[in-house]
Amino acid sequence: MNIPEKIYLQVCGDCPQTDCEDCKFDEENVTWCVDRIFPKDVEYIRTDAFIEKAKKWFQDYTGWNDLEGNRHFDIEDFEDFKKAMQGE
Repeated sequence: MNIPEKIYLQVCGDCPQTDCEDCKFDEENVTWCVDRIFPKDVEYIRTDAFIEKAKKWFQDYTGWNDLEGNRHFDIEDFEDFKKAMQGE
């Protein structure tokens, strides 16, 4: 199964206005799509996808190269960050 990395929720999908500010959250009026349709769509990202992107950024921006050119980063700091993002 190919699960999307992120989805967008559209609230009040049957509303005649494409971007009304008066729409209230109602579970019956929520749809989702893999593309942003309206500016007020709510973006949700899979936790594992977010963590992997954060790890790549962490490696690129906080890491260092040793004398042989191998890339390193502090995995313990990243694990602390990961726990914080997961609410632990």
